[in-house]
This record gives sequence, structure tokens and C-alpha cells, in this order.
Amino acid sequence: MAKKEADLKADIKATKDRGESIGLMEPLLIGDDSRHRAALTDLIIELAQKSASFQRS
Repeated sequence: MAKKEADLKADIKATKDRGESIGLMEPLLIGDDSRHRAALTDLIIELAQKSASFQRS
């Protein structure tokens, strides 16, 4: 067990604060007037359906 813990600790590295704005990490919002909105919405629905079926298995 100790060997496994040591192996995991070697993989975990300290994160660096690079001073990025937290606002840059907010989710992207697609405007109502975007010409890509319909296609992206279809992809989102497809992904959600696949995710739900994956969780059931």
C-alpha cells in the first residue's frame, strides 16, 4: 500500500498561480443571434443523451 501512495504522490504536482483573471475561466455563452447556435445546441443535446446512456450502463 505504501508503494502505491508514493507512486500517486509523485504524479501530483503543485499548481502555479499565473495571475489569470477568474473571468477568463467562466463558461462561454453563445449569443441568441449567433449563426452557430442551432448546430451547437444539437451537439449539446446529443452529448447529454450519450452521457445519460453512459451513466445508466
